[in-house]
Amino acid sequence: MIRGYFSVVAEVARLYTDVSHQYIILGVHLIDKLGLSQIGDDSDNLEIVRRNEELAVYQENAVTKIRELAGRVRAIHEPIRKLIFLTSISTAC
Repeated sequence: MIRGYFSVVAEVARLYTDVSHQYIILGVHLIDKLGLSQIGDDSDNLEIVRRNEELAVYQENAVTKIRELAGRVRAIHEPIRKLIFLTSISTAC
């Protein structure tokens, strides 16, 4: 039971790391670029609009991919979670 629990914790940690690298850090870099283009003296409105559009597309794609990934992980881990729960009930009795 404990091994199963730690296996789930390790998988959640790995998932967070993957999501962070693939989506969160990239988003922060896009926001940085957008902020830099808005404070620069030579920035024109077209560049700002283009980067805003790029950020909007990124946000939409990232949310979709993260939800898909969470759904797949949930489907994989649901049987493990139930098994851990049932095992903890049977050992408590």
